[in-house]
Amino acid sequence: MALICLAGDAQVLKDEYVKNLCEKEKLQRIPVDSSQAEKAFAMLQQANFLIPNCLIDVVDFDDWKKSEKDSFIKEAVKNPSVKVVIRTLQPIKDVETVLLELPKPWQDEEWLEYTKKRFAKHGLKFDEKAVRKFLKLTGFNDLVIEREIEKLSNVGQFVDEELVEKITFDYSKAQIDELCFAISSLNKVEAFKLAKGCFEEYEPILICAALAKHFLDLFKVIISVQRKSKYTWPDLKNYSTILSMPIPRLAKFLGFEFKAQSHTAVNHVEIYTPEKLEEVFLRLYLVDLEVKTSTRPLLIFEMFLSWFFTYMGV
Repeated sequence: MALICLAGDAQVLKDEYVKNLCEKEKLQRIPVDSSQAEKAFAMLQQANFLIPNCLIDVVDFDDWKKSEKDSFIKEAVKNPSVKVVIRTLQPIKDVETVLLELPKPWQDEEWLEYTKKRFAKHGLKFDEKAVRKFLKLTGFNDLVIEREIEKLSNVGQFVDEELVEKITFDYSKAQIDELCFAISSLNKVEAFKLAKGCFEEYEPILICAALAKHFLDLFKVIISVQRKSKYTWPDLKNYSTILSMPIPRLAKFLGFEFKAQSHTAVNHVEIYTPEKLEEVFLRLYLVDLEVKTSTRPLLIFEMFLSWFFTYMGV
C-alpha cells in the first residue's frame, strides 16, 4: 500500500480506518488540508528523510485544484515508500479505493443499524427504544452521533431511554430551529441575522447538524405528501401520523397557519423538489467538513447561505 483513496461520506469511519492503519503499521499520521498543498508536495518528496514511517493524510482532497490533484497522485505513485491516504467523496480512477459510505438520508432503519454498531464499538449495551430516541435527538450526522456516544460511554455501560434524555444533547434547540426555518423559508435577511446569534451561542458543528436534520425532515415531507398549494387541518393530522412528526413542526413545512399566528408560514412543498434537496445535502456535507477545521466558521456558514439563496433564486 502506497496510495489509498478513502471515498464516501462516512467521516467517522474514515478516521477510524486511518487510526487502525497507523496502529497496525506503526505509522505517524500527518494531516494535510487544501491550504497546505505545497507543504504536502514537499513532505511527499522528503517524508522518509524528515519523519520516517509517516502517513500523509489528505483530509479534503476534493477541495484541491485539479492540476494539484493530478500532480500529487503522480508524485505519490512515484514514491511508493511514503504512505498516503486521500479522502474524497467519489472514487478516483486507477487509485486503490476503500469505499466508506453512510446510509442515505431517508434510510431510517439503516441509520438505526449504523448507530447500533457504533454503540457496540464503544462497548455499550442498549435497548432499541433508546437508540431510536438517541437518533431523534442527534439527527443523521455521524460526527454528532460519535460525539454523543462518547458522552454516554463515560457514564455507564447500559443505555436506556432515561439515560439518553439526561445525557444526549437535543440538536433541535429553539433558536437554531428558528434559523433553520428562516433558511428553508427563504427569509434571507432573517437567516443571516439569526446565524450570527446562533454562532455566538452554539458550537458550529451543532448548528450544521441541526440544519442537516432540518432538511432531512423536509426531504421526508416532500416525498411523502401530495403536492398542493394549501393544506387543511385533517391533512396536517394525517401526515403527522404518517411521518411521525409533531404537528407544529409539520405545519411550518406545509405553510399551515394557526389562529393568532404572528408570522406567515411558507409552503415548502411548493418550493422544493427531491432533486433540489440533493444538491443542498451535498453542500451541507462540504460545509460541515470546512466548519470543523476553519478558524472562522461563521464566514464558512455565511458563504453557504449566499450560495443557497442564489441557488434558490432569492
